[in-house]
Amino acid sequence: MVIPLSENVVLPKNAIYRQYTSKQGWFTFVENSKNTISSALINEHRNCPNGHFSSYNGGLNAQDNCIRLIIEDSGINDSDFIINSEITDLGVIAVEQPNQAPSISIDIHNASFNEGSKVKLSAQGRDPENDHLVYLWTQLLGPPLHLSDASAKTISFTLPNVKSNQVTELKVTVTDGILSTSTSTYLKVTDVFPIKKVLASFDGGSADWSIIIN
Repeated sequence: MVIPLSENVVLPKNAIYRQYTSKQGWFTFVENSKNTISSALINEHRNCPNGHFSSYNGGLNAQDNCIRLIIEDSGINDSDFIINSEITDLGVIAVEQPNQAPSISIDIHNASFNEGSKVKLSAQGRDPENDHLVYLWTQLLGPPLHLSDASAKTISFTLPNVKSNQVTELKVTVTDGILSTSTSTYLKVTDVFPIKKVLASFDGGSADWSIIIN
């Protein structure tokens, strides 16, 4: 099947062929061994080349004005889904927009927690194309944490007991399957029961002792 474009109309950059069927709705033309799409320039007579000519190059190429479709009878691109030696094609030319990376932010939270505290962090991902987003939390710094579900938007964990004040860093990455974006946050873990040094006196001298003040 050869489709000539209207007079003085050419294929734009990033053109795709979109089709409609009652079963699938709108979708991009599916290419495989029995379904192909190609394009060519009109010839010197301002006609599209014969569909059997080698003038056609695979895909939809910018500035071309002839489209060749090879569609399998009753195949995925045949709108009537019937083997009847007829092809029903309900298609249009569209321009594919370049995929944009999602954005990610971590909800406002306390910057400092006592050891043993239960903490919950939430991330908010947004995608310009409303693609499905996948999350992943990782720890980059600090005493090891056991995250409730590293692939969830919201994670929770209990801060471990520490011998001195510590800082932990957590990073969350969001991906739309093609591009990803990351951000991180820092938490200060406060040692609630620090070790105190006291001076103990004995007959004949003194000595340093370390005791825990509860």
